Amino acid sequence: MSEATRTAALAHAAAVHGAIGDHAPVLASAEAFHTFILKDAGPAPKASTPAKTPAAAAEAKAAPAAAAAPTPAQKLAAAKLAATKAAAAAAAASAEDAAAAAGTAEDGALDPNSLEAVEAIIADMLSANARKKAVALLAEYNAKSASGVPEEARAEFIEKAQNILLGA
Repeated sequence: MSEATRTAALAHAAAVHGAIGDHAPVLASAEAFHTFILKDAGPAPKASTPAKTPAAAAEAKAAPAAAAAPTPAQKLAAAKLAATKAAAAAAAASAEDAAAAAGTAEDGALDPNSLEAVEAIIADMLSANARKKAVALLAEYNAKSASGVPEEARAEFIEKAQNILLGA
């Protein structure tokens, strides 16, 4: 079962059924075409059902579906959809956890007491060609890097750095 034969079978099935909203007949025809192409199922595929008119399609949607067992392809699609939804929910939850761990608020602003906020203001000072002033400010707190600034003094450090940037 090569990808090329599957593709050809699906293309023929789509051409026979046209652009209708119901995928079940298209997939059934594609399976029959694929079987015919491979010639390992014995008899030739049965004639495909004609495309439904819009009225017939609406009537089929309005009528409750018979309690038919889902096909393996439908089960696989449902499982993939559920896995995708679960992964998206997990990603959203992990993004919230990462934001909390990184010291960011829900609006994306950095918490003034976070290490990331100190690192960001030092980066701003370096971008503004105020390296000597950044080193001097770190020295006031007996620190050689952002991680050396005591947690309780981070807000004050950021305020002083902002004043330096405004005057630089």
